[in-house]
Amino acid sequence: MLKYIKENPDRFILLLILFIGSVLRFYHFTGMSLSNDEFSAMARAQLHGFSEFIRNGISADIHPAGVEFFLYIWIKIFGTSVFMVRLPFIIMGILSIYIAYKITSRWFNEHTGLFVAATISFLQFPILYSQLARPFGPAFFFSLLTVWYWTKFLFDEKTERRNIISLALSVVVAAYCHYFALVFVVVVLISGSFFLKRNNLRQYLLAIGIAVILYIPNIFVIIAQLHNPATVNWIKVPGDGWFFEHIYFIFNNSLSLLSIALAIFVATHIISFTEVKLTKFHLLSVVWFVVPFFIAYFYSLWVKPIIENQILLYSFMFLLIFLYSFIQIERSRLNYWLIGILILTGLISTVFEKNYYSTYHFAEFKDIAAKATDWNKTYGEKNVTNVININSSYYINYYLDKENPLKFAMYKNEGHLDLHKLNNIVKQSSTEYFLYAWTGVVDPNETYQIIQQKYPYIIKQIDYNGMASIALFSMNDKAHAIKQPEPVYYVFNGFEDKQTWDKDTSIISTEKVWKGKYSVKLDERDEYGPSCANRISHLTDKPFKKVQCSLWAYATGTFKDAQVVAEISFKDDDNQVYENYFWLSSKFDYFIDQNKWGQVFFSFNLPELRSRNDELKIFVWNPDKHPLYIDNFEMKLFEK
Repeated sequence: MLKYIKENPDRFILLLILFIGSVLRFYHFTGMSLSNDEFSAMARAQLHGFSEFIRNGISADIHPAGVEFFLYIWIKIFGTSVFMVRLPFIIMGILSIYIAYKITSRWFNEHTGLFVAATISFLQFPILYSQLARPFGPAFFFSLLTVWYWTKFLFDEKTERRNIISLALSVVVAAYCHYFALVFVVVVLISGSFFLKRNNLRQYLLAIGIAVILYIPNIFVIIAQLHNPATVNWIKVPGDGWFFEHIYFIFNNSLSLLSIALAIFVATHIISFTEVKLTKFHLLSVVWFVVPFFIAYFYSLWVKPIIENQILLYSFMFLLIFLYSFIQIERSRLNYWLIGILILTGLISTVFEKNYYSTYHFAEFKDIAAKATDWNKTYGEKNVTNVININSSYYINYYLDKENPLKFAMYKNEGHLDLHKLNNIVKQSSTEYFLYAWTGVVDPNETYQIIQQKYPYIIKQIDYNGMASIALFSMNDKAHAIKQPEPVYYVFNGFEDKQTWDKDTSIISTEKVWKGKYSVKLDERDEYGPSCANRISHLTDKPFKKVQCSLWAYATGTFKDAQVVAEISFKDDDNQVYENYFWLSSKFDYFIDQNKWGQVFFSFNLPELRSRNDELKIFVWNPDKHPLYIDNFEMKLFEK
């Protein structure tokens, strides 16, 4: 063994890198919960009938047909176990390390290839997308294959027919995996036009032609998807520093790991300054990293936001190639020491500093199913009302007992009238405990307010990195209640002192009252209620993010448009209002019924403020102008 290592040190290090990359990808890959997107893909792959699969499984998606079609076939053969669903993606992730080594070794030298392969092996960015049954990992693999066969086609002494076919197939499969992989391979193919010779131009165009012909079926998918009402609205417009944030993200958001990589770049650049000449491959490394970024960045600014770290997975390797491109193979002993330090630093960063294997990277389903089952057993299923907010019952039932799955009174809470449904479930519930979970969705802010009308005590609560949550509420178990955050500011108005803020007392009424002697009546004479308004700086000197409001209301007529409204206005030092840059409301019919007193809730997070002088105003608006009575208004401000 030692003799083999001494005679073949580079091969041994490559095998070690592949071993490390394999262990990091296989470890815990079945223990990690299937993600929301994986469940969506699996559910669509199991639709009955091929025509329904094309219509609702592929055309209804936002990705090309490739990976979804693969899952359609794969699941039919191997089933839906986590192991079998994710296995091919793991394998492609490991092979990507080797292809990256081959490309870099061909462009520069074997030691540069080892550094690039080692970095890809331990970075959590490529590890994560190797472990998920999503398009990004396969698109990365086939994008690298495209670069490999592109390199062989253009720079081998002789253009072989198999390289033409392999280049065409790699291009088309990458394009079938992800639309931004299509963008990347187009950049690669355009780059090739600068290196073409007269004797290989025809073959190059032939390879492109084959790829275009094979991609024609997905053109019909694109047309169908463009008519699909589904929208991607969770992606934010990138800020000015997004490019540098992306580089930091590539290196695990770790200053130590980024510093090691930059130190290697600077040191090898200085040492090899007079020995290494800049080549076309240095230029390509920079161009292929930078151009896809700028395409995504400016499209996000000018058309609609699409830029996320994962769509730049296909190009990130070329930053690594450039950083390590000045490594000289002649300095083997130094290189071996440096690569050892790099691998050790990378492993410590991913496994320990970033706690990759104990971090919830996406919405959690597995542990929520386990906790819900466990709590129902502990407190008795007959004593617990279960509600979950989820995209599909299939996602949670996958992890529940197949023979006797836990039953939920409600599976979806998208706000609006779903809040009314939840409100009724809470009111009609006779159990001592109420379990509520959400995962893979945006949960309405008012949910806990509704539940805590009847179940005021939270006795168990788990947050999954802000992407999912589960809580168990109790009607009477105050002894085991988890202490909840106290508001940093509180205001209450029961109108008993006829305090109507910015309105005159003519709106005070004794006709319908929830508590005390007085309420406020809104009708055709007064459609706007009293405004609880103040500058942010005057409310409290403590920072706060969450605003939580409630009031009691009674409607004798139509109230479909009655709502609690929040406005934030920018004010200067002279109290001059310039604009209402934030407006949000919560309708009464989400919570109450006609001719009954009911509690209306409104909760939201503050946007980014222009200044502490901004004015926050909360008021009731009754555009229906039918009699509407409000009482016992309260507002709480919380740090988060």
